[in-house]
Amino acid sequence: VGTHGAVSAQVEDAWGGTHMVKFQRAAITPVALSIEIKALAGYESAVEDRIREALVSHISGLGIGQELVVPALYGLCYAQDPGPTPTFAITLLSASARGASTAGVLPAAWNQRLTTQPSMIQILVH
Repeated sequence: VGTHGAVSAQVEDAWGGTHMVKFQRAAITPVALSIEIKALAGYESAVEDRIREALVSHISGLGIGQELVVPALYGLCYAQDPGPTPTFAITLLSASARGASTAGVLPAAWNQRLTTQPSMIQILVH
């Protein structure tokens, strides 16, 4: 069976024979997130760090070619507010990558892996 991709390497099989194997590395695609929050009674800024950590963990867990469903991030953000009643309300949540921004679904090509880091997550509190 032939292999395909932009990267190639010689590998040795179990019997000592060498074969050229071609493969494709995933293209890393950074994602920036913008979140606007309205602070409610009991709001503490520590929730912002928890939100960032949860979002980084979620996006880092996406597989190669797996899209980011931005509306699903609302629940993840609200889960970082431990109290019995919400202390904030999200008024805007959007993701951007490759020059495009969306509040819907951020696609990833078959060879792309979406990633982010805390510094790429902007949280604006009103």
